Amino acid sequence: MALVPILMYHEVQDPARPNPSAPPSWTVDIDSFRQQMERLRSAGYTGMSVSRWLAERPIQRCRPVVLTFDDGLRGNIDHALPVLLEMGWTATFFITTAMIGNEGYGAPDEWRDASDKGMDIASHGVTHTPLGALDSESALGELMHSRNVLETAVGIPVVGWSWPHGDIPPDGIAMLQTSGYQWAATSREALARDGEAPFSLPRLPIRSWHTADSVAALVSSSLLNRMTITARYRAKSTVKSLLGRGRYAKVQRGLRGDSDAG
Repeated sequence: MALVPILMYHEVQDPARPNPSAPPSWTVDIDSFRQQMERLRSAGYTGMSVSRWLAERPIQRCRPVVLTFDDGLRGNIDHALPVLLEMGWTATFFITTAMIGNEGYGAPDEWRDASDKGMDIASHGVTHTPLGALDSESALGELMHSRNVLETAVGIPVVGWSWPHGDIPPDGIAMLQTSGYQWAATSREALARDGEAPFSLPRLPIRSWHTADSVAALVSSSLLNRMTITARYRAKSTVKSLLGRGRYAKVQRGLRGDSDAG
């Protein structure tokens, strides 16, 4: 069964005009982003949205790399979107709806324009709160209200979700289905499989220190790379479990100047 990399970006920015709303370690400079995309293309990959990959899998005519961007930061409109359009690629943008139109974030008309240009617009909740930290009524509110806001903004059905902080509560998938969603991305680190369950799609995080070479190595389906990804993710998950989410986030902020995103 084919393995497919799903990349998780957060912000692409012009270093001369940094976005104060973007977590520094989750920010990729525009030149580095372009180099990463060009390197993937030269390796035979075609960038696409989650919706396209799910609708067409298994894809035989090209090597898919699925591109996703979390939170709705405006650098993805100003800098990532032009690169994607130039290459003829699509991507999925997960929007935290309470932040729409705020400083450093995209506005409703900009997300509609991105949708009109073939980009996938999906939900990342209203407030980016882990659903497991909420009661059932509040969790359903995050799912339903964010979806309604986005559908009003872009004018088409919104069927995708990204789990805030990667947190999937025991009844989370059932709530997603009840709310009309058809698929969801996690922050679990692994290469996806063509037959992957649609409500827990794994992704590979791209951080500020990634280069074109390291991204090219990250998407490799070699056994060594897969073992490295699994070992790294298990180690991180163990530390997070031992410290608890709150203390883990504080450690992350202390080490990198921002929090563990997702």
